[in-house]
Amino acid sequence: SGLGLRGEKGIYDRFRGRIIFPISDLQDRVIAFGGRVLGEGQPKYLNSPETPVYTKSRHLYALNMARREIVREGFALLVEGYTDVIGLWQAGIRNVAATLGTALGEEHLRLLSRLTERVVMAFDADAAGISASERGLGFYGDFDLDLRVALLEEGTDPADFVSRHGREEFLRRVEESVPLVDFCLRKVLGEHDPADTNSRLRGVRRAVQVLASLGR
Repeated sequence: SGLGLRGEKGIYDRFRGRIIFPISDLQDRVIAFGGRVLGEGQPKYLNSPETPVYTKSRHLYALNMARREIVREGFALLVEGYTDVIGLWQAGIRNVAATLGTALGEEHLRLLSRLTERVVMAFDADAAGISASERGLGFYGDFDLDLRVALLEEGTDPADFVSRHGREEFLRRVEESVPLVDFCLRKVLGEHDPADTNSRLRGVRRAVQVLASLGR
């Protein structure tokens, strides 16, 4: 199961000195663990290794608890971390699940497509979060899903945002979420200077490439 590791002095606890987040499957069976270091140390987050019962690309954290709420609310919120899920639950937002230290993948969207037709990605408002959102384009059209992106303040994650601004403001951002394609096109065009003809042309070419990739 990967809970113990062999060292020079024998077997030791992989998750020593960490707060533990149990990871369950849709049948509410604990299949793995995540651990966040208490105090200083690296890595900040540590997950169970993949085993015969746990493949991280096939599971979403807290989906076993959120699935009924997802069906009831009519959409799923997708975030990146355990603490984002917990922060939103504390605010009364419970149709939320998180990826497990891996890129957004086909199996994640397949799971969600069984519950809803609409997925709003609320990833951290940093470069990694933006890249995570963009990965959804790789599966655009593979599932009958309305993929959208909630725009948060730069430098904040969903847990921080809801703590600072409250539940209603977070839900407003979700309500104002933009289609994933629009989000990616805005990012591409925003990286080029509209006042410079050559730069603007490069931006348009990149935008065309984004649109062309959707038909694959």
